[in-house]
Amino acid sequence: MQAIHDVDCGDFLRGVLYELGEDKTHHPNKTKEKCFIWLEWKFECPGCQRFLAMQVKDYVLKLKVPEEKSLEKLLEDYLHNKKCAACGKQCEVKPGVKKLGPYLFLEIDRSILLNEEAKDETSKEIRLFSLKLQPTYDLLGSQYGCLGTINYKLDSEEGGHYVTNLFPSPNECLKVHELEAKCSWKKPDFDTETVIVVLKRIEQILDSVNYEASTSSGISIEHPLREIGT
Repeated sequence: MQAIHDVDCGDFLRGVLYELGEDKTHHPNKTKEKCFIWLEWKFECPGCQRFLAMQVKDYVLKLKVPEEKSLEKLLEDYLHNKKCAACGKQCEVKPGVKKLGPYLFLEIDRSILLNEEAKDETSKEIRLFSLKLQPTYDLLGSQYGCLGTINYKLDSEEGGHYVTNLFPSPNECLKVHELEAKCSWKKPDFDTETVIVVLKRIEQILDSVNYEASTSSGISIEHPLREIGT
């Protein structure tokens, strides 16, 4: 565990994407088309038989980390397990995709509150463990590749610093921090301090008709585009 004072990297990224996604006359762009996420869950709780509807509309999916798990398991829990708001039972669900672009931003919330009453930054710690990141993931009818990560830079005395990791090849890692960039072999524990994971769609496995039938809801899946914000 490491004490930290700033865990707002996800909020900063979210705010930047929301700002870029605004349609402005002087700055037309396709950020929302490429990065916005709209998922919904509709299900009946097997415990209390209540019908529940949930949805998320965001640029960054926030994955809570109650315990050490791989990213694959964290995504599986987020997408296919929801807690009933009425009785608290965990329900197996299937998400409906309303909108999903070729880029998927994931925030890994590693923070733990040490003092429930204080709830300030000084009362937080973060869990450090490997996410066991894989080169590709099959998600919501498409295959996504791991484009890069943002990691805490915990060896910085000032705090609040992050390192961007890009992967030119499956075994290489390009580390970027401020004006410094260094390419090296990817270490087994390179994702121990990861707070943001960026995925890019490689292949659409199911077309919209087949996926709509499998999720019993509407779908709008865009095809991959070359750059964000153009």
